[in-house]
Amino acid sequence: MKNEYGRTMIEMLGVLSIIGILTIGGIMAFQNGQTQNEANKINELVSIASLNGLTKMKDYDNTKIWKVIGKKKADYKCVDSLVVEANGQVKIIFSSDCDKVKKILTSQWGNRWNKSTHTYTPPEDDDDV
Repeated sequence: MKNEYGRTMIEMLGVLSIIGILTIGGIMAFQNGQTQNEANKINELVSIASLNGLTKMKDYDNTKIWKVIGKKKADYKCVDSLVVEANGQVKIIFSSDCDKVKKILTSQWGNRWNKSTHTYTPPEDDDDV
């Protein structure tokens, strides 16, 4: 009988390939999670801005809006501009490198998102949320 003292090269390559596949899957899941997290942050931001727009703000500009809602623009890398209009609509301009985040958000907002004017219209009552 032949004595075996270690693993063969084929076995080691098999293990390394499995580790590589799992690593790539983990990286992709992490990136998707980051994208979803950014989309959730922006969704919360727009909800806060639209509620404040209906109660406090009338035509606030891009610089003043961040102070009123208590957020920092630097924390939202996918938002180039945020303006609350007099009717409570939120005009949001997304950064050009955030297409995935924009796609997630606009699909969640559905008919509340006006693509041509880049505005989100908040729900009018609690039944519509």
